[in-house]
Amino acid sequence: MAMCTSKHWPRVADFFCKFARIEFALKAIGFYKLCNDHEYDAKPDWDRFATQFCQQIDGDPELAEAFRYFSERPPKKYVVRNKQLNWKEVVPNANKAKHLIDCLKRVRNNLFHGDKFNGNYSMNERDDALICHGLSVLDACLRASQELSDAFYTGECRSIR
Repeated sequence: MAMCTSKHWPRVADFFCKFARIEFALKAIGFYKLCNDHEYDAKPDWDRFATQFCQQIDGDPELAEAFRYFSERPPKKYVVRNKQLNWKEVVPNANKAKHLIDCLKRVRNNLFHGDKFNGNYSMNERDDALICHGLSVLDACLRASQELSDAFYTGECRSIR
């Protein structure tokens, strides 16, 4: 199986590690999904975080560039249509923060689960741009919340709310 060229691995590894650690930090500070009245899933609640994150996105030039790119060329969604794997165009979310988070999660899902490593893969400019802009969104999430940043760097979990 062919892999990414060595020059791309540091960025890909940074993306996956940062994404995973932020998902841990979100749950550590109480952003997890309600499953039923008495139980929560151990899944991060990105939507609730995006609601709080939306006030932080204006005025951040790096994030504005990521938003522009993801609005013009949003990552496609990998779907099964007529028993065949296909890429589906996705309409951008009207809420800026939700759109950025949706694109961020789709970049991660496509790299991790998508048809990227099929035996003859090499990263192209679009893949690299998606990862770079995804990293910009991840970094902005850490800047948006000191509590998230603290949990990200220290690994401390607070009591469940």
